[in-house]
Amino acid sequence: MILNLGCGTNPILRAGAINHDRVRHHDYVDTWFDLNEYPWAFDGQTVDEIYAMDVLEHLDNAVWALEECWRILKPAGILHLRVPYGMGENALTDPTHRTHFMPKSVDYFIRGTEFEREYGYYSHVRFKVLEFAHDADDNLNWTLQKDEPA
Repeated sequence: MILNLGCGTNPILRAGAINHDRVRHHDYVDTWFDLNEYPWAFDGQTVDEIYAMDVLEHLDNAVWALEECWRILKPAGILHLRVPYGMGENALTDPTHRTHFMPKSVDYFIRGTEFEREYGYYSHVRFKVLEFAHDADDNLNWTLQKDEPA
């Protein structure tokens, strides 16, 4: 199963994909609920891949959201995450952004990083970084793999 969180106007239209948004604004939205309400409406360890593109910065608690992604991902499941660069114009201009991200923001959840060693108690969830890019549109892009808990 592939889960596309906060799909907006960018659905994934292939077999096994579930497009989520806060409201059902189009026929391709398969499930709709507020991502600020926990737990999310998915059983644990049922999702192979999650796309959270331009979503996390809008949520009340990014730590809880990452914990929910970890909970519903199968072992070694993949999380594709895109957020605006925290010092970029888009991140600072949009009044709906609740959290700003920097390249090391997910290091709290990555085993062996400086932030994980110092502040890993913030959360028990861990990921492995498969890819990271700061793109030309001033977005931070991670491909993360679910790792064992701390």
